[in-house]
Amino acid sequence: MDPDILLSGTTPTPLPGLPAGAVLVGVTSVADVLYPGQAVNLDGTYRSANDYTVDLTAKTISRVAPSGGDGKIPDHTLVAVTYQYVPSDYFDAILLEDLGSIADRFGPAWKNGAIFSQLTYAAQVALENGARFVICQPLYTRSTPGNVATAKEAPIIGTSSTAKATSNPAVWSDTLYGLRDIEDINVFVPVVGQSTVEGIDNTTWIGIAQKFQDHMKFLKDNDQYSVTIFGEDRTADAVNYATKTSLRNDAGALAARYGGELARQSVLINTASFLRPRPDSVGGTVPVGAQYMAAAIAGMLASRPTQQSLTRSQISGFLSATDTRSKQDKNDDAAAGLMVIEQKGNGLFVRHGITLDTTAEQYQEVSVVRSQHRMVESLRTTVDTKIIGKIIADAQAPYTIKSTIIGVLEALRGDQTIVNYGNVQVRQLTAQPTTFEVRFSYLPAFPVNYVNIKFSIDLSSTGVENVVTS
Repeated sequence: MDPDILLSGTTPTPLPGLPAGAVLVGVTSVADVLYPGQAVNLDGTYRSANDYTVDLTAKTISRVAPSGGDGKIPDHTLVAVTYQYVPSDYFDAILLEDLGSIADRFGPAWKNGAIFSQLTYAAQVALENGARFVICQPLYTRSTPGNVATAKEAPIIGTSSTAKATSNPAVWSDTLYGLRDIEDINVFVPVVGQSTVEGIDNTTWIGIAQKFQDHMKFLKDNDQYSVTIFGEDRTADAVNYATKTSLRNDAGALAARYGGELARQSVLINTASFLRPRPDSVGGTVPVGAQYMAAAIAGMLASRPTQQSLTRSQISGFLSATDTRSKQDKNDDAAAGLMVIEQKGNGLFVRHGITLDTTAEQYQEVSVVRSQHRMVESLRTTVDTKIIGKIIADAQAPYTIKSTIIGVLEALRGDQTIVNYGNVQVRQLTAQPTTFEVRFSYLPAFPVNYVNIKFSIDLSSTGVENVVTS
């Protein structure tokens, strides 16, 4: 906010324009509106503490009385005050459809020659790659960590290992807890990279990634299905962070959790450093970690039908991968379950849209997994709204249930979420007369990933004759 305020005497003056319940973060500048030349600094601003004081709790600003060289603000002066605040609902998840609205709430994506808001920048990348909207959730901690009944507040940025530090996986767990009741989210992206500033190393990163898996496990146990796209970051340290070996090890560690149950819902990018165009007049490029590539993949998933594969799809907004891989490296990465991003010409492409689950093709193809999620959710919604509590458990009930299930499967086949289905069976459990069991088989919409071409040379029917003349 940048309102004009009249300062008189040393009486505290409330800062106007603050929404109810907002938390005042601080005043960034105070400038003389009518006579900027008489201010202390060359840019027409006064000095904090020397010329004015701010009470963050009372949300007021006070003029300092002249004394010993301080107190340069004349009495009855109109000043322009620039201050920052956090609205009361800042830490709530919010659905936003355009970059301007996202930047207004979370700050610009780029400022002073660097990424300013990681959340805004990641959202920008997702929108560039087709997402119609994003649900943004800033990281927060609880005033009493782990106690969801206490207030949300900004976490501590730095290498501190305290309970409120951004590097503490428990802080991410507190944040994810607030998303449990939002059923519209089916793709998650943790916007976090290895950072020497925040004390996030490989060990810390994997701890944060595991919190997202814990969240997916909770959702799955409550009949909600999702996938998380993970990307690591080696832009802060290209030697110790996100190496080929550690990425494959992380893939194995994440794939093995919960007995492999969440491997098919987890995607990890195989490289950890990319170049994007610098978004200012300076030009050139800016290195970014794979957490932003993960945001791009999420945007691509959100922009297409669940059954449409990402394989061979081009990624928008990225120039190249600086963490390069040989052909053998890519094959080894894919064998470990990593989603390979490769350079082709002047673009970056998804080589194969896979999850961390390498046990079977129906679990490795992210499009097949998401299509299964849609099928299950469609069936469950129909059963909940049209069958449960709506029909009598009589002799006609199995036929009614069967026809309803077939109707849903027909619709899914019609839009190619599945290819076909069969053997729909319904039976009433003898010991539980209010419970019916439905069984069926289906053929997923597998993408075509390989075409093997074989040929031979046939000289017996060329139509060419050899003529010898004397």
